[in-house]
Amino acid sequence: MHKTSVKSLFDIKKSIHLKECSSTNDFLINLNSNSTCKEGMLVSADFQTNGRGQRNNKWTSEKNANLTFSLLIEPKLQISYQFYLNIISSLTIHEVLFSILGSNIKIKWPNDIYYKNKKVAGILVENIVKNKKIQKSIIGFGINVNQIEFPISNAISIFNVKLTKFSKKKILKSILIEFEKNYNLLKNKKYETLFSNYSKRLFMLNKTVICRENKNYMGVLIGITKFGKLLIKVNDDYKEFSVGDFHINNNV
Repeated sequence: MHKTSVKSLFDIKKSIHLKECSSTNDFLINLNSNSTCKEGMLVSADFQTNGRGQRNNKWTSEKNANLTFSLLIEPKLQISYQFYLNIISSLTIHEVLFSILGSNIKIKWPNDIYYKNKKVAGILVENIVKNKKIQKSIIGFGINVNQIEFPISNAISIFNVKLTKFSKKKILKSILIEFEKNYNLLKNKKYETLFSNYSKRLFMLNKTVICRENKNYMGVLIGITKFGKLLIKVNDDYKEFSVGDFHINNNV
């Protein structure tokens, strides 16, 4: 009896690797608009001159030190479930970094990865919508791997924690394997499983935070709604946040 090997969606050998680009998301978006990109396309770069994060934040990264790449998938997903693309991406990076750095790894809503109180990775999801469905999604990842110093105080790398350099290629392989597992859960509509896994790993869960949306609100982070809004208990009321940010209340 012969075992049938399952072909992986992502093939590093067929990926595009760039020495430098503005951002891997921009490159893949442009590539897709000018040609037909198949699901599983992977673009990575040693350096991004204009790396982007959520809410137009800039992602700065030292040349050759970190892991920056983008994936193209074709989820054919209803728009109302778009946050599940954030969920599978965040869970993927969480699980891979958890295996390296341990239990201090958490997901900071909506899709940053924190080690203790510092950011070690970020994700940017950009969707192509047609006929009220997400036909294609380009997901950019930035993981601080071997960078030693940062221009901002709330960033950290794997090297800063473990004090040894790690292979970016090995980490990338682990990420692709884990992402495909989570993507298969999404394609099989395992929404409850994904929602639960994400919710349990939230940074500052059941702790007091300050949320910014036009003005500051202080409350306890309860979790997220089914559609990805942040849920905060403010006094005796519950408030949902779809945009904005939150930070730790150091006075509590």
